Amino acid sequence: MNIQKGMDFDRSLFVMPPRDCEVVYGWEWNTPITKELIDAQLKEAHDAGIKGLYVLPFPKNYMPGCFASTMSPDYLTDEFMELVKYTVVEGRKLGMEMWTYDEGGWPSGGACGLTHTQHPETIEQVLRPKYKLLKKGEKYTLPEKAIAAYDCYTQLPNEFVAERDMTVWEYYLENTYWQSSCRVDCSNKGVIDTFLNNTYERYYEKMGELFGSDISLMFTDEPTVQNITIPRNFFEIFKKEYGYDAMDYLPVIMDAENAKTERDYQVRIDYGRLLGKLFYENFSCNIEKWCADHNIFMGGHIDLEHLADGGAQRGYFSHLHALSGFDIPGIDVIWEQIRYPYGGRSPVSDDAYPFYPRVASSASRQSGRNLSLTESLGVYGDGVTPDEIRYVINYQAIRGINVFNFLMLTSGREGLMAMGERPVFCPQKPGFYHLRQINEYLARVAYLVRLGEANIDTALYQPCADYWTCEAYKNEAVDAFTKAGVQLERKHIPFDMIDDDAIMNAEATPDGLKIGDACYKHIVIPACRFMPDEVKAKVAPYVSEGQPLVNVRSEALVVMGRKLKSGELLFVFNEGEAHAKEELDVKAKNIYRLDLYNGEMYKVKNAVVDIPCGDIAAFYLTDDEYSTVTDEAESSFDINGFEISKIKQFKMVREGVTSVEADINMPIDDKFSGEITYVTDYTLSTAPDADARYRIKLKDTSVTASVAVNGKTIAVFGTSPMSVVVCGKDIPASGKMEVVVANTAANEIFATQDILQYFSEPERGPFDVTKFGFEVRQAPMSFGNLVTIEKLK
Repeated sequence: MNIQKGMDFDRSLFVMPPRDCEVVYGWEWNTPITKELIDAQLKEAHDAGIKGLYVLPFPKNYMPGCFASTMSPDYLTDEFMELVKYTVVEGRKLGMEMWTYDEGGWPSGGACGLTHTQHPETIEQVLRPKYKLLKKGEKYTLPEKAIAAYDCYTQLPNEFVAERDMTVWEYYLENTYWQSSCRVDCSNKGVIDTFLNNTYERYYEKMGELFGSDISLMFTDEPTVQNITIPRNFFEIFKKEYGYDAMDYLPVIMDAENAKTERDYQVRIDYGRLLGKLFYENFSCNIEKWCADHNIFMGGHIDLEHLADGGAQRGYFSHLHALSGFDIPGIDVIWEQIRYPYGGRSPVSDDAYPFYPRVASSASRQSGRNLSLTESLGVYGDGVTPDEIRYVINYQAIRGINVFNFLMLTSGREGLMAMGERPVFCPQKPGFYHLRQINEYLARVAYLVRLGEANIDTALYQPCADYWTCEAYKNEAVDAFTKAGVQLERKHIPFDMIDDDAIMNAEATPDGLKIGDACYKHIVIPACRFMPDEVKAKVAPYVSEGQPLVNVRSEALVVMGRKLKSGELLFVFNEGEAHAKEELDVKAKNIYRLDLYNGEMYKVKNAVVDIPCGDIAAFYLTDDEYSTVTDEAESSFDINGFEISKIKQFKMVREGVTSVEADINMPIDDKFSGEITYVTDYTLSTAPDADARYRIKLKDTSVTASVAVNGKTIAVFGTSPMSVVVCGKDIPASGKMEVVVANTAANEIFATQDILQYFSEPERGPFDVTKFGFEVRQAPMSFGNLVTIEKLK
């Protein structure tokens, strides 16, 4: 993976982006794995235009009460490692970008139970209170396993005689037990060293020669610290760090509801900071150093990045700081946390803050790096369409995310193995071989948003300390922070996020606050109560709002710029549901509109945004001269008279997912999922010019499609509008044209819900997407019985 910074625009790479710009799919292994299965499924993926993947192991002992897996060989055995290595080698032969994954399931750290057997301190310690009623005059002795006793908020001596009837609260350190064999204490360096030894070293032992060349990244997934964790040696570490005894404040540390005074609030802030520091040092930096020493990048995400106060709901203190230790920091986009704005609904889920992708891109810039990633689409359902995928990814790209990971592929197709954490992409489901179009589009997006450096000189302060104090102050701070970020976006002011650690590590200069590759002339401070005095003093010279990147009227448009040696890239994303059209006040010697669908460049007089919901308009402003083409048509020819020649119906049956050939006269209603092939013979009035460009368009067609002539596919359609530019040499003057139209698996899933009664809860898994309303029944699929071929000027 090329993490190089400051790359300039290269036209040839825009047309055909580098391998590391490709969408990378997680490939869940949940059945017995053989080399023959690997070969077959790699070919399926390659034929579908999937050019990147990694193995996501689902061992049999991973949360067996929640998931059903029959994976073999067993996780981390010699046989397993041999098959992973075989996958990497064969995938690279197909030109794929290959990663590895550091866990058997998730969250990262436990090696699917192995870490637990190797280290006695693997399981997190948490505070547990118990109460005891004393009568006046009754003697009390602190139980041997209790660490302290309290009368409400006042610590009691280990022995005393009650002077009144009272309730004594005893505090214990207890191990917490979660279902997952992967959960560990990520604040403990010894535990993470054990994890490195049993997993990372294992991969390096078996395939280290592929690191950096054939394997570019080790993906870490949702490592977590509970926000009530008491790390080993906590009280000694705390006293050394802050100069007072945390034992005096256990009720406050245990629960924010017990915090009543300024001193209490500061104790909770100190506690949160210490948890965050231990995670940052012992997980983030520890694993990143191992990866740096072994020629591979560390990438992935933590947990609850979509929540403004997620760093306090977990023990990270600050997501931004925790992620700054990663080579390629990322976010998780699952459960429709970012979603298509149907009917004017919010583009993010009710609990998410709208600009949360910026936490990863900000962490990357502030640590002097160039890449940030997303793991997207988990639990979106099999009804997700290319238009919806485009929206979800572009929503993040405009906020700086430039490495795209999709969930998922699965090895299993029997039973419900391909129906778990939907969407699951496989040949049995409609439109699988139409994925090529959205993959190629997003590879160009990824390429462009990596170039140069971000044109951002504004940072929004995140008041993480306030989140740790009490519910009321936390809610005030979350609200102020969220409103400030939304307001900046509506004013078209691109910004990063910044926290206390980044500010204190930054260099104050006349040009701005410099940290990593970022330099902030403007710092926006939302209303908050607990900003440290030293942080206030350092940012004081820079407190201001900043200026719009470009004047834009519509609040539905979000902008981003990248500064290049040769000029500037300007991106505009349509976040609203309605089609957007607006001319921007942009001046440059040359303005080129970059076609993300076909890799073409159009020279334009003005930067006019004219895009549907979820699309990005990309403009290159430069003094350089390029030969360009036009998207204007000089002639067109309509082909119609299509008749149905084949129907492949997707079926969900007890034996698994399948695609069967159906009667061509069957009714096509909202219960049907599958692919319909339409065929006609045609003769063009004029033979195509072999060197000319032609645009093929479909009318009233849903959801995806492909066009083939004489058995050879010449165009694949996914996102709207349904049009593809091809070379004239690929279009015969006459022949048999086949149009394959596909919808999604959602309708069949709705029509056969009763099939679930035959499966156990683990077989169904915990992600029954239909329960959450993400997987909706779609209108009957359509084809306008018209293919238009336009010759372009």
